[in-house]
Amino acid sequence: MVPGEGTGPFPALILNHGFGGSRTGDGGLAHRLTEAGYIVLRYSSRGFGDTPGQVDLFGYKEQQDLLDAIHWLNDPANVPEVWVDHLGQLGGSYGGGTAMMLATMNAPEIKAVAPLAAYIDFYRGLAPYNVAKPVIVDVSYASGLAFPQPGNNVSEDFHRIVAALNTGVDLEGARQRLDERSIIHKLEDIRIPMFFAQGWNDSFFEAQEAIDAFTHLRSRGVPAFLYLGGIGHPPANPDTRGPEATHIEETQLLRFFDRYIRGIDNGFEDQPPIEFSNASWNGPTWDGTTMRAESFPVGTPSRWNLCPGLPSGTITTGACTEPAAVTLTNSYATSNPTGEPLSGPFIEDNTDVDITVIPPTWTPADTATFVSEPLTSDAQMTGIPRFGLEMISKAIGAGPARGPLQTFQLDPRVYDVAPDGTEILVTRGAYSENTDAPLGPHTAEFEAFGFSYEFKAGHRIKLYLATNDAPYLRPASNPFTVVLRSGSWIELPGSDDIL
Repeated sequence: MVPGEGTGPFPALILNHGFGGSRTGDGGLAHRLTEAGYIVLRYSSRGFGDTPGQVDLFGYKEQQDLLDAIHWLNDPANVPEVWVDHLGQLGGSYGGGTAMMLATMNAPEIKAVAPLAAYIDFYRGLAPYNVAKPVIVDVSYASGLAFPQPGNNVSEDFHRIVAALNTGVDLEGARQRLDERSIIHKLEDIRIPMFFAQGWNDSFFEAQEAIDAFTHLRSRGVPAFLYLGGIGHPPANPDTRGPEATHIEETQLLRFFDRYIRGIDNGFEDQPPIEFSNASWNGPTWDGTTMRAESFPVGTPSRWNLCPGLPSGTITTGACTEPAAVTLTNSYATSNPTGEPLSGPFIEDNTDVDITVIPPTWTPADTATFVSEPLTSDAQMTGIPRFGLEMISKAIGAGPARGPLQTFQLDPRVYDVAPDGTEILVTRGAYSENTDAPLGPHTAEFEAFGFSYEFKAGHRIKLYLATNDAPYLRPASNPFTVVLRSGSWIELPGSDDIL
């Protein structure tokens, strides 16, 4: 597509589609970019639309296809109106992964790249801490099988990746195949300006993907800019003409390309490089406001202690009043969790909690709940929560044919609880440890999914640590028991550096 006004030469953009899409399904974005004075090239990736070949999750052949498209577009013999060596690229989801990989190639024709709702670590996106997202994996897989030649257009690697994520067998093989299609180990290769847009509540690829890439590039002096909000894969808003997406396109994306492809001195780089809005996990309604920051972390994190108890424990910035513990079992994998497999010598030798003194907290459950006192003031939190859990755990029963048992899985969910009891899911996460051996007292440290949210005065923070979060996350297939002890904590992000 070539602009209808002006004489050229015109800068050009390659617009890559998302998974399951084709060159025609961009929601009108190509027309808007053309109206803004850019030539736009769209093509259907292998296995999509009417293009032959196999879907390979942007493997080597698809990478070469992208370079071929760049070289074709940059040749005036093919596109007489093109401004040679003034090209850029953008894409969302699968197309955003294309953008990420392109940035590492440093093709001299490309002056700027914009990955939207994309990934730097494909494996982390699909299986954070080895906990797979089966609905996301399988819906994508099924849609890939459906066209254009049902059952014949998905590569062998793709089949193997899906099988591993669904069964838990050979997860390391899946990681290796997805690493080949990721840029997590190639960030040092990126030297061109990049603009990232990511959703806090994107169920496919979390905000950490863009935050990590942005932070690394800025540390090396590479021009990098970041938008975080309620846009992206559902439950984030996927509508490319929604009010927040329109705001990003008109005030950020086009200005970014104008600055780094056209060379227009529009002051884009003079603003704080991070812009973000608040969003909850299941209710991404943009209120029209955004905030800015210079870097991550935004503000000073605060550590809250998790004091176990049943039916619920507490979240407090003070100390727990006495040692306590909660025993959690994977009830998803066993119909008889009433017998406590960890009781006896293993617990007696590995915990300082006298189970005869606190029997109510030693009753097996599948979820540990923690609730704070009402907040005394509004609390804006922006960033990535971290956990440090003190625990003892043991896998039970037979595991997969290959690979270790899942010693435990704890999937966190953070809620805002209003005074009337209404709960809003703010963020969630996933964590597991896999080993054949029982795990004595140790600290499991991990990150949950990033978020930006304002907790109002009078509201409570509520945390669930569950042994499964199905169907969003794949439950462990083998029974296990985990003892969660006092001394555990959650580090919630701060907000004092918001501009």
